This record gives sequence, structure tokens and C-alpha cells, in this order.
Amino acid sequence: MRKRQFIFTLLAERDQFELLLNQIGFSGRMTMPGVCGKWSVKDMIAHVLANEQYIADRMHEVILGENHQPARTTTEFNDFLKRYGHPDFSSDFQDVESSDEWVIAKYKRVPLEEVVAQEVNAFNAIISAVDDMSDELLTRHLFLARISQITFECYRKHRAEIGHWITQPGSGADF
Repeated sequence: MRKRQFIFTLLAERDQFELLLNQIGFSGRMTMPGVCGKWSVKDMIAHVLANEQYIADRMHEVILGENHQPARTTTEFNDFLKRYGHPDFSSDFQDVESSDEWVIAKYKRVPLEEVVAQEVNAFNAIISAVDDMSDELLTRHLFLARISQITFECYRKHRAEIGHWITQPGSGADF
């Protein structure tokens, strides 16, 4: 997929995700647990944020000529957390479920508006990095496939979960 077409598709998927979030609105419903397991819509946005920020950071490193090596020890993993503020999702040191729970705990007391603003910034950093990178770098580092996984696929999954939740009695979704 060519870069311009990829960005167009990414923005179209993003629009569908945001449309559903806008239907819910900025209300207490966004923080109600139970949308997917114990996760709220806010938790889902935090999950998207952490993954988008992770890939945006890796893309920035490539643009600067740096090469990320996944954490192999507790010390490396903890140093990564301190430096970037999110788990090293490419490390085998921590499983996906533990990383996700860490993300949810990190953003638990962060206001919804701030989580949304950070997520928008992370998404925009991805768009900017795709635009700045050569096709060769995007291909060599498999960025288009990696971005698709943490955006398109994640948006679709969360849209389905939210869509199911809002049809359930007691969801607080009166629309």
C-alpha cells in the first residue's frame, strides 16, 4: 500500500472510531467499567494511547538513525518505563496482559480530557512520522503493518466492544 493511500485509510479508520466515541460523549459513561471485562471506554483510549505512543517513539528513533533493542532484563524494562512512560511492548520480558494492566493503572487517575489529548498527540505523531519517512524505511522496519495492528485492528476491536456495550441494558448509553 502506498504511503498516501495508507494515511488515507488510517484517517478513515480513525474517523469511524472517533464517531463512535463522540456518540458516547464526554460524560460519566466514558469511565464506566464493564465495556470489555473491567475496562471502561477511557481505559480503551489509554490502551490505544500507549500503543500509539510506543510506535511513534520507535518511528522517531528510526528517523534519528537509532535502533531500538527490546528490553531483556528487569533493569532494562524499568529503565524503558522511566524513559518513555509506557511498557516496552516488543519485549518478551512482560506479557501483553501485564503491560495492558500497567497502562490502565497508570491512567486511572489521569483526567479523561488529558488521556484523550495525549492519545490525539500520539496519533498525530504517527501520521507525521509516516509522512516524514521514506518508503524504504517504512518497509524495512515493517511500520505500515505494525501501525495497522495498533490502529486499524485496535480501533475495529474496540468499536465492536463499545458497540456491543452500548446496546446492553444498564450501559448508561441512552442514544
